Amino acid sequence: MMEGVSSEASSLAGHQELGSLIVFYDQNHISIEGDTSVSFRENVAAPYAAYGWHTLIVDWRRQGRYTEDVDALLNAITTARREIGRPSMIVLNTIIGWPAPTKQDTGKAHGAAFGADEVAATKKLLGFGPGQSFAVEEPVLQHAREVAGRPRRTCRLAGPLRSVAPGESGPGGPAGPAPGPAAGPGVSRSHCHSPRICGAYLAQTGGQ
Repeated sequence: MMEGVSSEASSLAGHQELGSLIVFYDQNHISIEGDTSVSFRENVAAPYAAYGWHTLIVDWRRQGRYTEDVDALLNAITTARREIGRPSMIVLNTIIGWPAPTKQDTGKAHGAAFGADEVAATKKLLGFGPGQSFAVEEPVLQHAREVAGRPRRTCRLAGPLRSVAPGESGPGGPAGPAPGPAAGPGVSRSHCHSPRICGAYLAQTGGQ
C-alpha cells in the first residue's frame, strides 16, 4: 500500500463500490531497512476510509502481548463479507518472523534467510521437530485430498454438462458468453453452477 499505483487502484475500487473485494494489510512495521518509522508513519486505514472503503483493524499486538488470534481475524472476515456495498480492508497488526527467537520483529526477518540454527529454534518453539523438514501431518493430507475432490463433486451436482454456443438458451435462460479457453469443451454456464471450477477440472481430466 506504500506504492502510489495502489492508491489509484484503491480509489477506483471504492468509487466502483466493489463489495466483493477484501484486502488484507499486514502492518508489521518492518521494511528491509528496519522499522518503517524511518520513512513511513501514516495511518493506512484513514485514506481507505476516505476512498469509500469499509475498514477494520485486528490487533494481534494489543496489550503488549502477541497472540495470533485467528478467531478475531475470522470475525473481521465475516464482517467484511457482509459489507456488499463497499470494498473492505482488514489491517492486521503482526510481528514479522514470529516466534523466531532472535530475528522476529527485525529487518532481517524481511530480507534475509533465517539460517539453520534460527529455523531449528523456531520449529522447537512451535512444537515441531527441529530436525524435520516439510513434515505434513496425516489430518492435513486428508483435508487437502478432500479439497482436491470438490471440483468433481461440484460438476456432478450441477447436472449433465454439454456444449452451449454463445447466445444459446439453456434451462436457466441465455447461456451468455462462451467460457474462456481454460474452461475446455463441454462446460455450459447454464448447466454448471461453478463454470470456472468445472471448466478447470474438465480441462485437466479431458471431461471425465
